[in-house]
Amino acid sequence: MLLWLGFIICTSLIVYLAEKTGLGRTWVGVVLMASVTSLPELVI
Repeated sequence: MLLWLGFIICTSLIVYLAEKTGLGRTWVGVVLMASVTSLPELVI
């Protein structure tokens, strides 16, 4: 259940940012995914 809640929150964030910026949902999702996956490299 917690997994689905996280998925719904992430999906809502992507749709919200896509609507606010005028970019496509795919583009916003790719940018968020790239930033989240590179965070551990920036911290170390």
